[in-house]
Amino acid sequence: MPRKKAEPAIPSDFVPFKFSSVQQPIGQLNCKAVNTTFGKTEASQLVNRRPAPFVWDGERAEKRTKLAEQYAQQKQRKAVSNGPAANQTVPVAQAANTATDGDEPEGYGLTPDKIIIIHPGSRNLRIGRGSDALPLTVSNCIARRVSRPPGTANGHADEQEHESEKSKLLDEQILFLRSELRERLRMLKLRTQPNGIQLAKSYNEQTQPEMVPEHNDAGRMDWTDVEELKRPAYVVGDKALRIPDPKAQGYELRWPLVRARLDSSLYASPREMMADIEAIWTSTLEDELDIPARTFPEYSCILIVPDLCEYDYVREMCDMAFKSMGFKCLLIQQESLCVTFGAGLSSACVVDMGAQKVSVSCVEDGLVLSDTRITLAYGGDDVTRVFFDLLQRASFPIKDIDLARSYDWQLLDWLKENCCILNESDASLNLYNFHLRRPHVTGATPKYTIRLFDEVILAPMCLFWTPILDFESKRAKPRMSWQKPTDEVDELMETDCDATTQAMRNSTRYLHPVIAQPVLPSASLVLQALENEGPSSVLNASATPEPTPTPAPNGDMTPAAPSGATLAVPQTPRAQPTPESALPSSTSTSPPTMRKEESSAPLQPAISTISISKDMTRSSSPAMQASPQPQPVPPVDVDYPYIDVAFESSKTSVDGGIYESIMTSISEERLKRFLGNLILVGGTSLLHGMPFAVQSRLAGLVSLRSAALAQSIAITAPPREIDARIVAWKGAAVLARLDSPAIVEQWIRDTDYDIFGTRAFKDRCLFL
Repeated sequence: MPRKKAEPAIPSDFVPFKFSSVQQPIGQLNCKAVNTTFGKTEASQLVNRRPAPFVWDGERAEKRTKLAEQYAQQKQRKAVSNGPAANQTVPVAQAANTATDGDEPEGYGLTPDKIIIIHPGSRNLRIGRGSDALPLTVSNCIARRVSRPPGTANGHADEQEHESEKSKLLDEQILFLRSELRERLRMLKLRTQPNGIQLAKSYNEQTQPEMVPEHNDAGRMDWTDVEELKRPAYVVGDKALRIPDPKAQGYELRWPLVRARLDSSLYASPREMMADIEAIWTSTLEDELDIPARTFPEYSCILIVPDLCEYDYVREMCDMAFKSMGFKCLLIQQESLCVTFGAGLSSACVVDMGAQKVSVSCVEDGLVLSDTRITLAYGGDDVTRVFFDLLQRASFPIKDIDLARSYDWQLLDWLKENCCILNESDASLNLYNFHLRRPHVTGATPKYTIRLFDEVILAPMCLFWTPILDFESKRAKPRMSWQKPTDEVDELMETDCDATTQAMRNSTRYLHPVIAQPVLPSASLVLQALENEGPSSVLNASATPEPTPTPAPNGDMTPAAPSGATLAVPQTPRAQPTPESALPSSTSTSPPTMRKEESSAPLQPAISTISISKDMTRSSSPAMQASPQPQPVPPVDVDYPYIDVAFESSKTSVDGGIYESIMTSISEERLKRFLGNLILVGGTSLLHGMPFAVQSRLAGLVSLRSAALAQSIAITAPPREIDARIVAWKGAAVLARLDSPAIVEQWIRDTDYDIFGTRAFKDRCLFL
């Protein structure tokens, strides 16, 4: 065995750097301890090493108690040395108050009466202490005195451009809804009056109001007089809605949130918008809950955020809660998770039907599954608008009604809540009464009686047939330029909580043209064609396999398109309302609107043929000639940037959104668990017949995949004593009483936020 050569010794003057005239970076080197783990793990951060608020406050209380005992013993020894006062003892509680600051609250820990739960919504704000039985519900709006001419009063008025075209399109959609209603009535073996529309219209044309004396009007409204209030800088809540004419009095009515997002269309700067939100919160706490602003540092806050929300929303809300309002601790939770706590469920599919949006998410074991989240850009306000259009066509007696006025909007909203149904058996001629209350109407209150036929059921049916809604006005406007904090981290921006989810992509898959995989012809097939018919037959000898079954969105196996079919990619595709809509036929150029029953698999274009020369074929190897099957070419990933997945998926119907959210689950057991635990919350879910409408339509979609799964669909109602609109708030109240480590570790202290800023979210929030 040859002797191993000895390595040359390293000279003492050797420098371990490469000689170069180009500047090269030198890595950081910890001279104290090279093997240290400091800065390499999350445990190195102070926010992880500090104890939880419960433990922190407990340790401080123990220290105060020890100091108090020591102070009492010292005072007793001093009294003994003085003589007559030897028998006097100092109580420990008195000594504690003397030894420590007296302005600290008694007790320690996060008690429910010291926790404020805030659930901001697009239309209402629910706020209250954790120990309250029910939250306080106020309108989430503010009327601020402005010097410049205000814009739209409350954002309810639709643009008046092309009214004739919009009216014609709306009439077509209403006819389609009536045909759908007739089919459902025929399926349920129900019959209605054939001339009900004409009878209702003729009755409303002849109706006259009944004057009710003022002392008999139990629901009369007290209007807000800004002159008596000495023209304050702002008015919040229901008082702001009761200002007769805000624009004429120099006020602008604003709604800071739209579809659970910060609405920057009415604001000049982000600070102005956050100032309005802070004014609404602070005024409600001080005026309604009797919590002065100077005592905010003694309270902690639980903030309920949407499942799909902007990162700017979370950051600005937390910054306002800590720096502007001065809360001691903050806990951020998602709406769906709070709903499961309020309903007492561990796993469920939560459908939150609010005023301006419908959100669907699946929760399993205390965690919101991120890929199941989908937000639909419509809600109860859209039902009110459609109901108003139907009332106008039914000769509504109030001709000068305007949705831009707050009192007219409240009247139509009240009519929607008391008239609209989704139960087909109640679709008949009925009489409805309402009072017309306006600021300029003095004395007796007019009481009207109207007759309605199918308008009461057609209006909420827009939740299941969304082409009747105007989505172009809901497009996200250019976002306001938010100033990025100096302590911002890139990894938080990459894990944005409003990212596109799998459920959203599945609901828009009918917009994606399918690119077929070109298949190369086999060598034996080409040689046989050359020998029989010559080189001209090579083009026809390409390997064109038989159409193979392609799984459709509903799970069926549908044959692919024939070889002569082509697919044109639209430049501006028009999204359909439900994911079960069909794709265009082989001769169409744009995806038409089709029925659910006509759903089919995505169409594949013709398989491209490849021409091979005669010389190339003869020089093929024997292995190539012996290959019996064609060799497929790997597919090429094609990106279609013209499809806005977030916007197109927001047009999906309610039943389609629930279907796509649940079907992102892979296991059959999880599908049955979510289908058997459907819970409907929110104000729109209180419409009569909503559970049956959702269950019957969802069963039709699920049955296309599996008949057994359709039998397992069940709507879980909230507890009897809890209103469907406050289930999320009650769930947060349950979280306020839990002291388990999983919940305690999610609290963010004000000192942690001062040191780390938004970096504290990464270690305390599960969804960021």
